[in-house]
Amino acid sequence: NNNNNNNNNMDDGMIYSEMQRLNEKVDTISKSVNFMETEVRGVTNRMSDVERKTQIKQQLNHKTEQTIMKLLKKLQKDVDIMKQDIHFIKCCWIDSAQQYDDDEDENDDDDDNEEDQDEQQQYLDVNNGSNHGSHSHGSHH
Repeated sequence: NNNNNNNNNMDDGMIYSEMQRLNEKVDTISKSVNFMETEVRGVTNRMSDVERKTQIKQQLNHKTEQTIMKLLKKLQKDVDIMKQDIHFIKCCWIDSAQQYDDDEDENDDDDDNEEDQDEQQQYLDVNNGSNHGSHSHGSHH
């Protein structure tokens, strides 16, 4: 009986130590899993933060783009107005130069006067919007 008790005690001791070893392994694995869960949560949080910041940047870029487009449209309108003003000034200058020439050269023949009047009418037509200044006219001296 003593031998049986000793064998049982040894078997119990071996089982107990094996259980402790397995318990330590399970604890180690459990700690590793907890660590991995924490790391995954951290990565997920960082990715969510990056996504949120990216969305904010995209919204800001879109607003900036819209503002730039509005400014470009306004600038284009201003440029168009300036072109019209320049064309008007040019027509006035040509008109006054032609009147000055007419005052000096009253002996011009009728063909030249008709040609001058045609050119003057073309400039006035352009100034009134029937032509947008896309045609260039020869310079007059």
